[in-house]
Amino acid sequence: MSRFVALVLVLLASRVAAASTHDAAEAGFVKRVVDAINTPETARAAALLHPTSLVCPSEYEAAMSFFDPRLGAKGPVPPTFTWRMEEAPAGPPMFSDRVGYPVRPSHLLHITYEARPNASTTLIVQTVRDAGRWYVTAFCPKPGTRAQIDAARAAAPRVAAAQAQRVQTLITGMPPALEQQVLDLVKQGQKIAAIRHYEREAGVDLTTAKDVVDRLIEPGR
Repeated sequence: MSRFVALVLVLLASRVAAASTHDAAEAGFVKRVVDAINTPETARAAALLHPTSLVCPSEYEAAMSFFDPRLGAKGPVPPTFTWRMEEAPAGPPMFSDRVGYPVRPSHLLHITYEARPNASTTLIVQTVRDAGRWYVTAFCPKPGTRAQIDAARAAAPRVAAAQAQRVQTLITGMPPALEQQVLDLVKQGQKIAAIRHYEREAGVDLTTAKDVVDRLIEPGR
């Protein structure tokens, strides 16, 4: 049976407040997403996907599962989680250089919970609202994407130190104005926007931009 993909980007972030009121349909959808994270089953995951998301070239259908350990959630999500839904930023969706989207995400669902004292984990799920119903959007890996992920995992131990040094160098050389812009966006609960803003301004890849922002807001830095 084909396995389908939903893009869940895991970010370490400071706790963000959930909206005080939520639409009932949104709340029900979020519950189903959390249930799928906590009980990863192909049928449960596929039921959340937009019908158009189920259409990928056959050679890519089995590339990754709904919550693949390589990209997926760091569950389980506890009952104390908070969440908010926001419109997806303008421009190409995340990781468009490596994956294609049969249906473009319209919103980003942020699910935040306490991962450890003084640190939260925020799962960002790309979603779409269509005909009054909420869905998770999936992506179709482009040729070579799975191999790139496997190669990156194998190389991770030896590149981690080099990446950490690069991040520190970028932070040390960051113009004060850009640092303040990034921090202001994070304080406003717009961490994704902060990452994308730094990515554009610094001319770095998305992964490096995320690492820089994470390091920049790290407690006790």
